[in-house]
Amino acid sequence: MGLIFCLFGDSFLLFENYFIFGLASFLIGHLFFLYAFIKVQGWQWPIKTGGILVMAALAILTLSYANLDALLIPVLFYISIIVLMSWQGIALTQSGVTAYKNLSWAVSLFLLSDGLLALNKFYIPFVFSGIIILSTYWLAIFLLAETTKE
Repeated sequence: MGLIFCLFGDSFLLFENYFIFGLASFLIGHLFFLYAFIKVQGWQWPIKTGGILVMAALAILTLSYANLDALLIPVLFYISIIVLMSWQGIALTQSGVTAYKNLSWAVSLFLLSDGLLALNKFYIPFVFSGIIILSTYWLAIFLLAETTKE
């Protein structure tokens, strides 16, 4: 279900006017991923991992803040969910189960892709942003799909 909502998000993001719908679709997708990770091993709170993820999210938010305007609350909520999803995905990897070996990469690439998208949209556009954002995103999707197959 998470992958399906990511597909919806991709479709909405093709059109500038539907950004909020894309954000909502990805949010729902990440909630499905978060639920799946928690279902496997419950809530895990590795402090060092969480600290790094929160600092990265705060850095992106700080740089993007001035241009968020009406999107501030939705973006704050989205960032919170993707950080939680990434945190739990990385914690699941730390369980030692071989099938989850690529999960840390998948969730980290999701976070990187979304962070780059936010910086490009709300801070400063950069060269080759589309290629970089999509390549990190699609690699994340691939690794997540591979993990679910095992």
